[in-house]
This record gives sequence, C-alpha cells and structure tokens, in this order.
Amino acid sequence: MGGEQSKNVLDTIRSEKAERLINQFEEEGSAYYSTSRLWDDGIIDLADSRKVLVLAISSSLNKKFEKSSFGIFRM
Repeated sequence: MGGEQSKNVLDTIRSEKAERLINQFEEEGSAYYSTSRLWDDGIIDLADSRKVLVLAISSSLNKKFEKSSFGIFRM
C-alpha cells in the first residue's frame, strides 16, 4: 500500500495522523532508506551493472553443483 492509499484509508476512518503517515510512507518507501539500514545488499549503480552481473555469474560457475533429490521450493 502506498502513501496516497494509506491516506485515503485513514481519511475514511477520520484519523488525525494521515498527513504524517503519508510522509512516513514516502520516506520509508525509498530504496535508499532500506539500503541505509542494511535490509538488502545495496543499490547497484547503472554504470556498474554489467560488471556486477559478470562477477555474479562468474562466481556461480566456480562450483560444480550436485544433482538434488528435492523438488521446487516456492515462496
């Protein structure tokens, strides 16, 4: 749910904190917010995306994978 949707819900129930909550959603919805709190592995600069992709693929090719006996995991 985005900030504007949250405001509409809060307006529906006549909350006084709607404007503050919109600002909180907008601030905490940023990729920089989550990255600064180490909730993910960081943001890749577009200019470095090819280098990062090549590094990731080459590192995955360094190990031989054994055949697994389990099925597909779904989240």
